[in-house]
Amino acid sequence: MTRYRRRLGKHQTLLKVQYTRILERSFPELATYGQARHSAYMMRLLKKYPSPRKIVMAHEKTLVKLLGMKSIKPALFKQLARDSVRGYSSITAFELTQTIQQIDLYDTQIKEVDKKIQEMMDTLDSLIVTIPGISYRLGSIIIAEIGVIFNFQNPGQLLAFAGVQPSIYQSGNYQGKGKMVKRGSSQLRWAMYHASRLVSIYSPTFKTYMRKKASRGKAL
Repeated sequence: MTRYRRRLGKHQTLLKVQYTRILERSFPELATYGQARHSAYMMRLLKKYPSPRKIVMAHEKTLVKLLGMKSIKPALFKQLARDSVRGYSSITAFELTQTIQQIDLYDTQIKEVDKKIQEMMDTLDSLIVTIPGISYRLGSIIIAEIGVIFNFQNPGQLLAFAGVQPSIYQSGNYQGKGKMVKRGSSQLRWAMYHASRLVSIYSPTFKTYMRKKASRGKAL
């Protein structure tokens, strides 16, 4: 289930890249607003009015309802559309609408999967989610990827399985440690990286441990 959730997220990310490219072709002036282009309220608006021409023709009250109390004012937004350098393309507008619909579909599916994962985690009643900074999502990935933890005889084996142990560098009589080997479960490695980062922020115990290592010159 956690790997399925990751695949859904990857597909949705590709669609969001496609959405951005369509906007750059059809309404490049929106780039002025940076991340506002990717907001939920902007996608709702563009799904209903997928071109500058349609935005200009839209009733201002409808734009007020769609934009809400956001940084982009409806009158300014209409002026931005009116001054757009791009001409109208029904094909591009159609493509934009369908792309946003697909993003919305993935949003719905991801929420359903997250709900299912949380139900399974509640059944397991694992202590991992009691650690400050580890959410249901991170905890579920760690548990799912590790499986039966008693299969690992020591922490080193678990590190090797996750691909986070340092590689060994040898040259003549010199032997040292290099970068992480990055073998094993990439999903577990991703979860462990983010979990360690978050617990060092939210858990007093791990925060103290991180500072102790930093005082000894360890790279963080």
